[in-house]
Amino acid sequence: MDPLIAPDALLGRLGDADLRIVDARADLSDPAAGRRAYERAHLPGAVHLDLEEDLTGPLAHDGRGGRHPLPDPDAFAARLAAAGIGEGHEVVAYDDAGGAFAARVWWLLRWIGHERVRILDGGMAAWDRAEAAGLPTERERAWVAAFRQLFGEGGETERERRLAWES
Repeated sequence: MDPLIAPDALLGRLGDADLRIVDARADLSDPAAGRRAYERAHLPGAVHLDLEEDLTGPLAHDGRGGRHPLPDPDAFAARLAAAGIGEGHEVVAYDDAGGAFAARVWWLLRWIGHERVRILDGGMAAWDRAEAAGLPTERERAWVAAFRQLFGEGGETERERRLAWES
């Protein structure tokens, strides 16, 4: 499995029953920044995993393990399950820090044996650029889903169908 997925490829997978999206945005200087960013805007269906609470284990009294030691594997697996992520799911992680925090999600999942994990190529910035260039917005996605229910799948793209509908 390719470790990266492009925004347009992810768009084509939104709504898949086996897909889970993880918002891993974080800021080392402001532990609450990732949660705030998630609450302002996030990819459709994404859950937020917090660097300090979910992706890091308890700090050792002797300082071993660094600032963000690995979580206990069982505790991490339980946190994933609480977020709706199970063994059969493909996970796509993203952040807004050049992939650093999404890579931690990727590594942690692989560390506990979960192979089906990817990183959104370019992160939140790439998703935003793709939306500006024509990927549907949240409102448009709902419209496309309703259109598919009414008219089914066809040979033309969703954008072509929408343009034909609007003209």
